[in-house]
Amino acid sequence: MKDREGSYAYQWRTRLQPIRTAAEITAQIKIYPVRRVYMYQKFSRKAKEMRLLGMSYEQIAKTLNISKKEVIHFTAS
Repeated sequence: MKDREGSYAYQWRTRLQPIRTAAEITAQIKIYPVRRVYMYQKFSRKAKEMRLLGMSYEQIAKTLNISKKEVIHFTAS
């Protein structure tokens, strides 16, 4: 093998097949949409359930770690 000036190594290197990269590999991937429930919707459901069980607004607020005003708002709708 000669050095870079003679370039035998360079010619030998160019005759190799190209390296397969991940971009050249075909694949089919199904991506399903993820429907996330917002926190206020979770609180609303829970607050309504607790209210139906007979808990007071103060008890619900303390249990869910939210304000009494929010509990009243969540149970009203």
